[in-house]
Amino acid sequence: MFFARIYYEWKLHWKALLLAPLLLIIACSLFALLQLQMRENVGRSFLGFAEVFLPLSAGIMAGSMIVREPALELLLTLRHDYRAISLQRLLLIIFSYACFCCLVISIMATLHFWFLPRYLLSWPLLAQWLLAQLIWLVPLLWFVALSTCITLVVRSDIVSGSVLAALWISELLYWGPFHDLSWLRAFYTFPTVMWIYQGDAISIPAWYFNEFWLLPHLEQLAIALILFLASWFLFHNTERLLKGATIA
Repeated sequence: MFFARIYYEWKLHWKALLLAPLLLIIACSLFALLQLQMRENVGRSFLGFAEVFLPLSAGIMAGSMIVREPALELLLTLRHDYRAISLQRLLLIIFSYACFCCLVISIMATLHFWFLPRYLLSWPLLAQWLLAQLIWLVPLLWFVALSTCITLVVRSDIVSGSVLAALWISELLYWGPFHDLSWLRAFYTFPTVMWIYQGDAISIPAWYFNEFWLLPHLEQLAIALILFLASWFLFHNTERLLKGATIA
């Protein structure tokens, strides 16, 4: 029954789930080709695509799918819980974007545009690949979870998207405090692109990688799970979304 519902939701939303990340990856590929013509390293562009752009797009889509439901009033009268339906859609968003992000990171590994420090290159290839997936997995879960919580609280995907965009721009422009203050690192979503990646020759020490990348990623993952749990309880009063859908 669960997979049947997932398949049904996929048939309803497959265009949005595929077209948005596909257009982004095409834009990234064109920019990478331009960089190759200029003989520049395209590794940072691919990393930025997986870590910076796709998670934001997924978060905005998550907020939109929750509140912009034309049949919301009808769904509230059915036996199926709208909370379960929304969570199924969130799973589809995460899975769809995860496939594209995983593809990008795997292509980077194939083309040797790698980001791992040298002391980690002695690990088995599977362990390296799994560790690298944290580049996109943590920001993806973070933006989707945060967008879901904000949308359920304010009942507006426009407000939710604006908050995500403001946070996204702030972290790109003003990354200094996030780097210097340890308690802020758990809220910074772009450490690989901004702090870790140094092209083909990465010589950062182990303590820096662990303190500025690995530990903040694990903390951010825990926060994302807490936000998902909070969203589960916020979904309990789904009738509140009717006002937000009417306003939107």
